[in-house]
Amino acid sequence: MDLLGINEILLNANSWSELVETLSGLGSTPEHNKLKGEVFERLTQYYFSVQPLFKSGFRKIWHHSEAPIAIRDHLGLPSPEIGVDLIAEVYDGTYCAIQCKFHQDPNVNVTYNELKTFFSVTERHNTFSKLSHRIVATSAESVSNNVFKVHKEKLGIVSVEEFQQLDGEAFKKIHAAIEGEKISFLPFSP
Repeated sequence: MDLLGINEILLNANSWSELVETLSGLGSTPEHNKLKGEVFERLTQYYFSVQPLFKSGFRKIWHHSEAPIAIRDHLGLPSPEIGVDLIAEVYDGTYCAIQCKFHQDPNVNVTYNELKTFFSVTERHNTFSKLSHRIVATSAESVSNNVFKVHKEKLGIVSVEEFQQLDGEAFKKIHAAIEGEKISFLPFSP
């Protein structure tokens, strides 16, 4: 499915639970599972662009298919894409590599095997030295304990717990981002 179709799925959802319900209704063929993963990648990209914590740290977030060649070359990322779904430019000039993993069942944690390509790509010296962060974004509750035993540096997780908080208000911001509207944030008061 192309980006317009993926965005249509996201525009028709008004909460995380609605989106998951739509995705679960697609079926479980390899083609449907690929589509679910693509929708989750785009949701994660938009989420990072409207969630204040990430928006304040990232200058720009690209889907791997849209990342400028100069940045892909600078980071030494393979083409076609393997292992890194999203690339974020951090305000300090470093980058963040993001791997997205959609699991229909949130109780099934992301396995080490599912992330081995992400690690092999992002831990090459030329790439790793230019990354300030690596994030696994997943609709699962967590990742295998072995992941953090072996890959301790520059690694974080955004799990289903964060995505479950995406309510109607959050999806309004995501819809605005899809439509190319500027998102304003109200400053927090102490």
